[in-house]
Amino acid sequence: MKTVSLARNAMATRFEMVLHGEGELGLRAAGEEALDEITALAAQLSFYGVDSEISRTNTGAALGPVPVEPGLFRLLQEAKCVHELSGGAFDITVAPLMRCWGFADGKHHVPSPKELAEARECVGMDLVHLDAENFTVQFERPGVRIDLGAIGKGFALQIAGEILREAGI
Repeated sequence: MKTVSLARNAMATRFEMVLHGEGELGLRAAGEEALDEITALAAQLSFYGVDSEISRTNTGAALGPVPVEPGLFRLLQEAKCVHELSGGAFDITVAPLMRCWGFADGKHHVPSPKELAEARECVGMDLVHLDAENFTVQFERPGVRIDLGAIGKGFALQIAGEILREAGI
């Protein structure tokens, strides 16, 4: 039995795999494919990447429905479900509050009550409308932003696992 170790940095995290099986080349190929998918998802889901699908959604969804890739749409539906199951404790619309406190740009500060109130007006999954028929996302008002940092890594691992299972690993 062969063992192949692979690693890659993505989503501000080090993803590592140790794969066991008969063919070293097959293990390496499947592992690289899984890591490539993690890298692609990191680019798609990045809150900070100006060309990411999330940034495009954050920029346009207050203006009208924004079509998104079906896999991303599924992830947004899952995030909405977790939001409901957690009684609102899990919320991907937290980005306005992250900015307000300076966590998004590293310039931490205590916001004024007015700043907090303005940010809170743009937070809540009830402000995000998902159209499953057209795979579109629309925000109820300007200033709403989604950040998938709390769910993106798990989603990437789920997809990587599917790739490895399909390869028989």
